[in-house]
Formats: sequence, structure tokens, C-alpha cells
Amino acid sequence: MVRRLVQESKGNPCTVQPLFGLGFLLHSVSLVFVWAPVFVVVNLIELRLVEEPELERRFGKSYREYRRRVPMFVPRMPGGSE
Repeated sequence: MVRRLVQESKGNPCTVQPLFGLGFLLHSVSLVFVWAPVFVVVNLIELRLVEEPELERRFGKSYREYRRRVPMFVPRMPGGSE
């Protein structure tokens, strides 16, 4: 089986949006201001400590180059410089 790093995507769905939306829908202050931010922080820690090292192990140089070119959270504007 050939594995390669796919470096093009239509976008990255944000998993925290449903938590905020549900919190507003249910008028839940704790869901919006406590649990959704906790979820974000836990996911950031998991991303840095588990997912990124695994991707670097699996894809090596191509993943390091991808990570250098692509910002983690705020996408660059189309046509902007790298």
C-alpha cells in the first residue's frame, strides 16, 4: 500500500461549532463559555502531543514542509504570499 500526504483540501470542518450552536440554542451559558473552550483546549493539546508527532513519523519531510507552509488555524488569503 502506498501512503502519501494529501496536501490539498476544500477546508477543515471545525468540530467546536456544534457545541457553541447547541449552547446558544439551549441558552446554556456553561456550554458556550466553559465546555466549548475546554473542548478546544483539550483538542489543541491532543493535536500537538499526539497527532502532529504521528503525522511527522508517518510522512517525514513532506509533513514538515506542509506544516511550515500551512498555518494551523487562520488560513491565508487566496493569492497571498507564503
